[in-house]
Parts: sequence; C-alpha cells; structure tokens
Amino acid sequence: MKILRLFLVLVLALGILGVRSDLAKAQSFVSYVSGITMQNLSGSSATVVVTYYDQLGTPVYSTTDTIPAYGVKDYATIPAASGFKGSAIISSDQVLGAVSTLRGDNKGRGAYVGVSQGSSPVVLPVLMKDWGSSLWNTWFSVQNTGNADANITVDYAACAGTSDATANGVKPGAMVTFNQKTTACLGAKAFTSAVVTGTQPLAIVVAQESTVVNSALVSSGFTTGSTNPVVPLMNSNNPNTTGWRTAITLFNMGDVDTTVTMTYVKASDGSTCTETQTVPSKTAKTFAGNNLIVDPPAGVTITCTKGATLVGSAYVSANTANQPLVATVNQDRGSLASAYGALAPTAGTPKVVLPQIQDRNGASSQWASSLMVMNVGSGSTYVKCTFANTSYTATSGELLSYKAWENLQRDKIAPGYVGSGECTAYTSSAYTTIDTNAKIVAVVNIRGTGTGLFDLMMTYEGLNVQP
Repeated sequence: MKILRLFLVLVLALGILGVRSDLAKAQSFVSYVSGITMQNLSGSSATVVVTYYDQLGTPVYSTTDTIPAYGVKDYATIPAASGFKGSAIISSDQVLGAVSTLRGDNKGRGAYVGVSQGSSPVVLPVLMKDWGSSLWNTWFSVQNTGNADANITVDYAACAGTSDATANGVKPGAMVTFNQKTTACLGAKAFTSAVVTGTQPLAIVVAQESTVVNSALVSSGFTTGSTNPVVPLMNSNNPNTTGWRTAITLFNMGDVDTTVTMTYVKASDGSTCTETQTVPSKTAKTFAGNNLIVDPPAGVTITCTKGATLVGSAYVSANTANQPLVATVNQDRGSLASAYGALAPTAGTPKVVLPQIQDRNGASSQWASSLMVMNVGSGSTYVKCTFANTSYTATSGELLSYKAWENLQRDKIAPGYVGSGECTAYTSSAYTTIDTNAKIVAVVNIRGTGTGLFDLMMTYEGLNVQP
C-alpha cells in the first residue's frame, strides 16, 4: 500500500470545545476547517482509505473511496464530526497525491501537500511572535509518523538553549501543537526559525496568522536541503511598490556559513538581476521582500533596480560553501497572502500534476487558479498543460533553462469548474514527443475575487511524476 500523511486536519471550534488550554491558545482564529483533495497519479483505478486520528493517536473515523485512473476526489470539508482536531493517514493501492486546505474563521486560509513519510530533524525557516504592525504569530503541528511513541524537541534560533520546547510520549499517528505566541524565550517580539527533532520520524505544517489583516499562510517543514533551490513564482513591486511582493526566507541547514546569490528571472523577457548575502549556519535570512522595494540592509548586495516590477522566478545561482539550503516562500498583497516551499531542481521531472484547479468556482468568491511552471533543466523545453474534463489546453512555447511560464485558468475553462491538471515537457512546439530529459517544477495559486471576504489566497506545490 502507498501511504500519504496529512499532518494537520481540523473541523474545530476552539471557542466552544473543551480542548487543552495550551492548544486553544495556539491559533489566532476561533474556528478552523480543513479540506482534502486527492488525485490518483496512476493509470489504474485506486482504492483509497483515509483514516483520521485524534490528538491521542486513536483512529476515530475513516472513509473508503474508489478514484479512477488520474481522477480526483475532493472533500471541500473533511467528513469528520464538528470539533475534530487531529491528522489523517491516506492508504492507497496506487500512487496518490493530496493537497489539504486550512481555513480559519473563513478569513485566513492556506494549502499544503501531503507527504509520504516523515523524518527528523525538520527545519522551519519562518516562525513569528507578535511580529510587525500586523502582529504576525505562528504555530506548528507535529505528527509522529513512526511506529512508537515520540519525544519531540524544538530548538528556536532566537532562544539561548537547544531544548526550548518539548513534547514527550506522542503516540504514533498523533500530533502535538507548538505555539510561538506563548513561548517565553522568544521575548516580546520575534522573527526566527527552528529545528525540530524527534525520536521517531516527524511531519510538520506551519501556520502564519494575523488577525489584524485576517490573513494566514500555511506551508510544510523541510527534511532535506538543496545547494541550489528554486522558486518557481516570485513577485516584486507588482504592479507597484504597494502591490504583490514575495519574501524568500532561506535557511542554511549546513554546519558552516555560506554566501548565497539569488538570481531573479523575469518571465516576460528572461532578464535577470541578483541579490547576495551571507547565511550563517543553522540560521535563516530573507531574500527579496522589502529588499527589492527599499534600500536593502547592510550586508546585502543587490543588482536589481529598487522599486522595479519583477514577475517571474528565482534560483540560487551561487552557494560558496555548498551548504544544503531550504526556503519558505511568502507572497502577499494586503490581506491576500500564501506560502509554499522552494523546490530542489533534482526533484524536477518531465511531468508535474496539479490536483486542484478551479475556474470561477463559488457564487461569492469566484475561486480560480493560476500555475507557474519553471524549467529547472539545463536545456530549453516546451510545456503543454491539459485539464480534466475539458478541451482547454495551454502551451508555453520555448521555455529556456531556469525561466518560468505562467498560465491563468480564470475565464478559460468554465464557470464553477473544479478539476485537476497536468503539465508535460516536450521536445518541440509540435508537442508530440515527450522530452524525457526535461526537468520542470510548478506551483499553483488559488485565488478568489470577492470583496469583504479577507484572505482569498492559497498556494501549493505541484507533484512531480514520470510521464
């Protein structure tokens, strides 16, 4: 059986339920709801069992579905009782991908991709306590993916010790929540990172939240790094200095400091500029963000024009000590905000699947998706994207190495469309012969357009498979 894990699954009303007081304080919003979208990545029908575990690691509910070849099963709200807080393990007789959404008070929301296995240690590049004028706070949930009880230790970069928070005896399949808002060693305000270790393999998801702007960003922790991670989608000053921006918080997992150069590539014409700074060992530094809007801080060298619009991709082009790096990528504009994880180019394949695609879905918020495909191979390629149950297709034309291509689904498919997509690399503009040497990766934005509905933005990473 193939196993996928979703390590934060909620149908929760914290203001009503008698949950543990420390967990009740962990979240900024009052109530949370999770959804799950599962896609069969194989050419055969899949039998899929989803088992939901409470915080004690006890299985409390399960569903069984048959998903046709390359088909999708979507639970906009998970089929568990109101008040459920826990995790889910998905078992399938075929290869499966899954995306989970998390909605707080129907205001802040985010998405993340399920993982097939846990690991230890796990790196969290972005954690906050009452940070900035919007008073950003984070909390993260840790699932024990092993077969025995786990003892878990959190080491915050901003705290003096190496065992700043602990949880012992966490049952297999169970999850525990750590709240930075109530972490004393972080002081009154903090922007920091953490390394989480366990005596069993772990999986972690982080929620960044602000009730001031009613926004949330959700992303996964990292277990392995890359010497040259890539960022398929980044914005700066789009369309102006008060518009879309992307902050890339890069964590050095290695044992020595390294000087990193991030190259930004415009999607429109392929032009580039760079940002260089030193990232100390076991520490995070933020690239892009305000560095491309105002004068950068000391120690940061930038060749980009301050305040210039930049829409495209980014990649680490130099890493002087060849240290393993990971990054959480935040993007925001006002209350619209989302996060995803930078990707390793070695994860690229000729095909990437996208379990959740939408076009004008929902009467009030009119959800629609857009995708950004990045060529992380050494040569140019041609990408064609197709979508389930529609004749609509999209093609990139020639996509040069480390350049990205964007496709928006809004007004392209059909009102109310909810489906999936897949993008495949080809050798030419005829789009007939698959480019088996190609390496592409992708991210998907899902965004609403309603007014007064707060944070109508989510992002997830595409799932790489072989064609």
